[in-house]
Amino acid sequence: MRIRYNPIHKRKRLGAWVLEGRREKDFIDKDFIRQNLNIVILVLLRRQPFSGFELIKIINNASGVLVSSGTVYPLLKSFEEDGLINKIPSGEKNIRYKVVNKGKVDKILNNHIEAFKNLENLMRSAR
Repeated sequence: MRIRYNPIHKRKRLGAWVLEGRREKDFIDKDFIRQNLNIVILVLLRRQPFSGFELIKIINNASGVLVSSGTVYPLLKSFEEDGLINKIPSGEKNIRYKVVNKGKVDKILNNHIEAFKNLENLMRSAR
């Protein structure tokens, strides 16, 4: 499963980020996305630079979760203050953000992967 940009999307005049190869088992609970939005954003920014607006569109199209700019931009600001990301200077209207400390981001993501594995093991043992 991968995310790609489709410039001629059926519902979006300007194009849309879409998830290719989405199957029913690939759907993730919307509450899970909301609760782990910081990780979702870091994963996306780890792949390539995005603006806050693009991140909102990607998350909405990929998961159906409607996140607001009032949620995304404070997260981006906190990542910037923590030294994880920087704004990319450009003449565009939308400011793009990119990961500048890949080592620290990878450590954060790996810690969350371990936490999710531990949670999965705990849930499996409770059956």
